Amino acid sequence: MMMMRFISLSRLNFVALFPVRKRSLSLFAMHKKGRRRRRRANRESARHRVLGGVVVVDFRKALARRRDESSRNQFQKRNGPLCWHLIDRFIIIILTSRRSSFFVLHEWETLYTHSYETQRVVGNGSFGVVYKALCTTTNQTVAIKKVLQDKRFKNRELAIMKLLRHTNVVHMRHSFYHHQHNNNNTATATNTTTNSNKQENGSSNNNNNNNDKNNRNDAGEVYLNLVLDYVPDTVYRISKQHNQAGERIPILYVKLYAYQMARGLAAIHKIGVCHRDIKPQNLLVDTSTHALKICDFGSAKTLTPGEPNISYICSRYYRAPELMFGSTDYSTAIDVWSVGCVVAELLLGAPLFPGNSGIDQLVEIIKILGTPTREEILSMNPNYREFKFPHIKAMKWENVFGSEVDKEALEVIANVLVYTPSDRFDGLQFCAHEWFDELREEGKNLGGDTNKPLPPLFDFTDEELRGVDESLRRKLIPEWVRRRNQ
Repeated sequence: MMMMRFISLSRLNFVALFPVRKRSLSLFAMHKKGRRRRRRANRESARHRVLGGVVVVDFRKALARRRDESSRNQFQKRNGPLCWHLIDRFIIIILTSRRSSFFVLHEWETLYTHSYETQRVVGNGSFGVVYKALCTTTNQTVAIKKVLQDKRFKNRELAIMKLLRHTNVVHMRHSFYHHQHNNNNTATATNTTTNSNKQENGSSNNNNNNNDKNNRNDAGEVYLNLVLDYVPDTVYRISKQHNQAGERIPILYVKLYAYQMARGLAAIHKIGVCHRDIKPQNLLVDTSTHALKICDFGSAKTLTPGEPNISYICSRYYRAPELMFGSTDYSTAIDVWSVGCVVAELLLGAPLFPGNSGIDQLVEIIKILGTPTREEILSMNPNYREFKFPHIKAMKWENVFGSEVDKEALEVIANVLVYTPSDRFDGLQFCAHEWFDELREEGKNLGGDTNKPLPPLFDFTDEELRGVDESLRRKLIPEWVRRRNQ
């Protein structure tokens, strides 16, 4: 087992006990021997505002610089190592005004230390290693994703995770950096950590070179650690267990996973983020409640109009056809295609498009959807000029899935797995389909012996429904839920 120890900086809100005017603030740190040493706070970092005559000070910016080594060194050089030590370790901070009236702070959140004891590896990916760990300070089980930071590649995961707060997205509790030193105790964990983030110009380094770099565990290597909520299972493992038992996943669970997946993606897309790697392995499930959470945002990116993106992205079985046609100006519709592939796999018990390569993947898609028309190809990639494809007629979805799958499910699939990206359902349209009406029934539960209630499905926030027309709102939120919320 490996021990990880770090100091996490929380948001610091300081509230004075007495009303004061808006004045310049000074930071006082208490000397170990009892002497007071006055240090002027950085005016740009120590923002302050007056609310009803009460000074509220936010030192988040000033102290957040502790994560940056150069800024930390500059701070210590300017203010002295003792002042830094007290800021870093103690909580004695005093406000003063021009009248030399001291106001002891009434409320604060301190700097705090967490220790984590890693138990086992629960996931290996191209962007890092995920550990199951125990927080020894809170006795809570968490997941820690450890990612090597390489200056040659742009890592967006931390910035994106800070933006995401949703029921169906895995929650990031903390994040911290640490230096990995070359020693036998951590060699195994370090060697399994890779960072194959690809540059957005479509090029990537040789995998062997990446591995060689990762195996050089010198003191200069920095790792980002994301502390996440631990969810014990994935859609992939649940599907595999049912397949090994020779049975299909209950249709109610398929609906639950599909609905929560689409809802979570709708919230992600609302802020302009595209996941770019939706697959069963990246869908966490709590089997006691069947609540689903999307994870692994190592490939995610905020899509900006006019900014090119790499087309070689997303796992092969779930890769949208526009990516195989070389599009660099795609939209969040590629995630919706992946959702359709996942749902189809849960209904079939096997991948719908099991291609052995990029070209073979496109062939598998054409076998079912038929040969795309010239217009459909241009809708996927306006710059594509190769139109010589053998004419293959599209299959009927009834023939693909058989009679066991109801027509409403096939209708959902047909509105998602289409060539033209703009014709695909978005996340909320997906959730509003009649196939999910069973989930909207009042008093509906998971069934079985326990009769547990369904996980939260209709707690839509105002941000989620921003810009959504009234008719769609009524489909998304059942009448009994609206009555309960009144």
